[in-house]
Amino acid sequence: MRRVSLLFALFAILWAGAYYTYGYLTAATRLGALCSAVKPGMTAAELHEFARHNGLIGRPGGPGVVYLVERRTFGRYGCRLSLENGIVRASTYHAELS
Repeated sequence: MRRVSLLFALFAILWAGAYYTYGYLTAATRLGALCSAVKPGMTAAELHEFARHNGLIGRPGGPGVVYLVERRTFGRYGCRLSLENGIVRASTYHAELS
């Protein structure tokens, strides 16, 4: 029984490591495509639904700037959005490597 528990724990650790490593290695491609899908003119409601559907969370970035970041990469990769009156004006891929 102890060996089964150890094997299960080892499997869980390896799976989690592979999941997050793959997430980091593919972040630029995946999030670049997502950022391209955010179109100028999207409303705050549309943006909220887009973020929810794609596993992104918003975080403020200053006046007129919001970041939609990926939970899987702990917020290091995402989209930098320029907003004006709650409407998207521009979206660019952003990597925070610090």
